[in-house]
Amino acid sequence: HLDWISCLDFASWGSLESNSEEGMLASGSQDHRIRLWRFHTSVISSSNDTTAPDVNADTTGVFEDGEEGDDFLLEAGNVARLVLRHQNPHSNSTSAITLEALLMGHDDTVSSVAFHPHYPAVQQLLSSSMDRSVFIWEPEEYNEGEGGGVWTPTVRLGNDAGGILGASIGSYLLGYVDAVWDVGDGRVGVIGHGYGGSLQPFTYESNNGGGGGWRAGVCLTGHFRGVSDLCWEPRSGKYLLSVGKDQTCRLWAPIPVTSTPTTHTSPSNEPSPRRIWHEVGRPQVHGYDINTVECVGHHAGPGEHKFVSGSDEKQIRVYDAPNATLRLLHTLTQNSGLPIQDEPAEDPSRIERAFLPSLGLSNKSAADEDLAQVSDLNSNALPLERELGVSTLWPETRKLYGHDTELVCLTSVPVSSGEEDGEEEKEEVLVASAAKARDVNNSDIRLWSFGRSQSTGQKACVGILKGGHRSTVATLAFSPDGILLASTGKDRRLCIWIKRATTNKHADGESDVDTPLFSLAAAVDSCHKRIIWSAHFCPMSSNPNSASSATTTCTETHVEDPSSDNDDKGNAGAGRITTTTTVHRQSYILATGARDGFVKLWKIIITSVTVTVVEEAEESSSFLESSVSSTVEIEECDKFEPCAKEGKKKTEPITAVAFAPTLISPHQLSSGPEAIYREEAILAVGMESGFMELWSIDVSDMSLLSSELGSSSDCNGLSSNNSSTAALPSTSTSGKNPNSPVKTRGTTKIRHDGGGRGDHKRGSSAGMSTTNSKTFCRPLLSFRKTDCHIDAVKKLAWRPMLPSSSALLLPTFGSTGGSFINTIDTAGQCTSNDANLSLVSTRTMFTLASCSLDHGVRLFDIIIQH
Repeated sequence: HLDWISCLDFASWGSLESNSEEGMLASGSQDHRIRLWRFHTSVISSSNDTTAPDVNADTTGVFEDGEEGDDFLLEAGNVARLVLRHQNPHSNSTSAITLEALLMGHDDTVSSVAFHPHYPAVQQLLSSSMDRSVFIWEPEEYNEGEGGGVWTPTVRLGNDAGGILGASIGSYLLGYVDAVWDVGDGRVGVIGHGYGGSLQPFTYESNNGGGGGWRAGVCLTGHFRGVSDLCWEPRSGKYLLSVGKDQTCRLWAPIPVTSTPTTHTSPSNEPSPRRIWHEVGRPQVHGYDINTVECVGHHAGPGEHKFVSGSDEKQIRVYDAPNATLRLLHTLTQNSGLPIQDEPAEDPSRIERAFLPSLGLSNKSAADEDLAQVSDLNSNALPLERELGVSTLWPETRKLYGHDTELVCLTSVPVSSGEEDGEEEKEEVLVASAAKARDVNNSDIRLWSFGRSQSTGQKACVGILKGGHRSTVATLAFSPDGILLASTGKDRRLCIWIKRATTNKHADGESDVDTPLFSLAAAVDSCHKRIIWSAHFCPMSSNPNSASSATTTCTETHVEDPSSDNDDKGNAGAGRITTTTTVHRQSYILATGARDGFVKLWKIIITSVTVTVVEEAEESSSFLESSVSSTVEIEECDKFEPCAKEGKKKTEPITAVAFAPTLISPHQLSSGPEAIYREEAILAVGMESGFMELWSIDVSDMSLLSSELGSSSDCNGLSSNNSSTAALPSTSTSGKNPNSPVKTRGTTKIRHDGGGRGDHKRGSSAGMSTTNSKTFCRPLLSFRKTDCHIDAVKKLAWRPMLPSSSALLLPTFGSTGGSFINTIDTAGQCTSNDANLSLVSTRTMFTLASCSLDHGVRLFDIIIQH
């Protein structure tokens, strides 16, 4: 060879017992060539055996690099390149090695060679190369006097060498690093190993009339660098999007498998549909590392199936699904048998598909003449590896400018913007973004609005939040109702932003960026000892009698002196003034995870006081005044360390936290028309070592508010806009319709009681536990090490749940004590160590997705039995 040897494979036949053993060695090299070396081994009885090869023959120049013709000239006289002598007490043997053939056809490094498992009965050689091809070589039939026996490539598998002009970047363009035979049970196939880790199967299918051909199967693909973020389709979790340092965005969807039996059964012994998650699309292929992605298709209709992504290029790109992808997802949904909302197969307002121009970074809408260059994607078949980067791209609809540095995080929440002057209410999606901050000026948070009928000419930025942080914001989280926005990051500061009731607008109807939609309501400095990597809000209860919300109304009536004026009938009129004070408190639970190894739980309470003054006469009444004031309180409730630690680490840095989408285990705490129900939340925790755990959070005790409100007498003194906090600014309305919207302005009350690492002090408010020994957290599950990642967990995301699939009632499962299940595996199999199965219990099933710097995306079916 003329360059490094990259691969070897050896095949042998015969035996020394028959005085002859043959072998063939194939070697591949970076010189793009394959050489076949024949081994002939024979037994010699004495040292002067005349059958031994002539080792004294002139082999001058044999090992020198010369012209290719030299090899054939040297072998023409049956001169061995090398002779090996094997000596042992019983017999002696020699092996003569000659050059059998020189195979030329690859255009790049030969990465692997493999003889057919039944060689020499089936004389075939498999080779792969970095030129994106896999060859099967066979020797021509040798005829006496006519020659032959030349090895030629009879089958070429893999991607076209040139590909489509303007094809996207992807691992398949870097070639194959390995290829193996897949032979057995009447099956003949080949599996190619792509540079990026993908596995591409090829199968030979014979025709009934004779002959046949090779067909490419569904490719097993994935990221070939660290995965930085992922998100679910927000309405029903129909698909999962992931982005990473390999500069691609990948779309994953469940593929139903009907040809094989189910892999597991539910606790009631009912079979569950078997699903395999495949990459079915590659919406974005970029020239920069993609750091974050967020789905913004919360509303049905034209606004559905959209996502935004942020990368190192300092701008946000917006993508919309083409009809080709919608048809594929519709087909997979119909065949899956899963409880997914039925949707149309395509939308006439959407384009058919997109393409990536040469030397471009923006996906364009493919015109009719461009569709001829793009391979047709059959809606009934999964896309092949080559089609993923060409036929499954999503068109880019918009670019959002404003950040001056690399994007770090994105988050979104659906909102309904009620317009004044009788305009129709609009359904919008609010997106918050943050970028790397090298100084205070770049540490702001930008808010973007995406409306259902929003045209591309309108400005999407609706506000810039400043003054909260001094360094990079590493994580953002909206509350489920969109009222609060939590932000934190490298400065270890937790900021809570509250949504304003109204925003200032220009004459053209656009929001005033200088008066943002959110304002800073509370902030806690040094809430953790190290950088905070993740934050997430607990879901809100759907129970109207939940302990997280409470309202108290107080009414005071003042009767005025009789009026000296008579009415039309001559009767003296007397009036009275009624003052109604309504106090509403809403609590939120926020979890934060930091590099100091702790997960902290925070309770955020919004207290709104509404005062309405009405003057009533005998026959009429008039609205005098209405005012609203609000306060925000934040306090640390609890904290815990994960159970799993790697090696001798004292602390395990927390890199991701996420609450399950719904609360579980509701049972009544008190009776009566205003009964309170106990509810628990499931919190997933990811660590820098790749370990993951599940914890149960008692949100009923943590968010209890009924005792804080007390009796109606506690409202005394609030009618004059006074409160326990200083200077509550309010907005009054006089002489207006009491049913009209009332503008509000918020004030802040910060209450943060936290102790040291070993001496933690909880808040002492009435809504908290009466004893400091009370804990709200308990561990549920530590994932098996074999199921965890091997590098830092970057993101945890729970699949959205439909209302019909939130809980299932199953008989005869669970112990008498109603304990949680003992083990949960990745397939959703539940087991219990207690043999006393006598109670009817409720089973809640979730799907958890995780991504890591180990290039992997993992999905788990989590079954909670209670």
